[in-house]
Amino acid sequence: MFSATRVVLLAGIVWLAPFPVFAGFRTGSDLAHDCRTWVRWQNSHSLPAEDALDATQCIEYIKGAVDAFMYSTFRNWVKPSDSICVPQGFTGEQAVLIVLKYLDNHPENLHLEASGLVWTAIHSAFPCSS
Repeated sequence: MFSATRVVLLAGIVWLAPFPVFAGFRTGSDLAHDCRTWVRWQNSHSLPAEDALDATQCIEYIKGAVDAFMYSTFRNWVKPSDSICVPQGFTGEQAVLIVLKYLDNHPENLHLEASGLVWTAIHSAFPCSS
């Protein structure tokens, strides 16, 4: 019914639930840390187990945010000037690099919420043409 891996994963989630990793909004600083860990992982193809969660949170957070932004654009829930239009074949890996470059170039914004910073970075790279 449940594999040993699923039981261990579920136990880990339950154990981590009270910790701040799941609390509140992520800041740009949080995201930059996680994405630098992700880049190290991509470059070395190896990552200590304690860093795996950080690296995974980076790419999954950004992919989820970009998916939400694209869906909002598709449904016309945002003003045309706020829409993003990523090119065909755009990947989560590219999104991470764009966001991390933006965060590195704008350290004065690292205290802000990560979601807005992801939107700003992706929108700056791929605004929809009017």
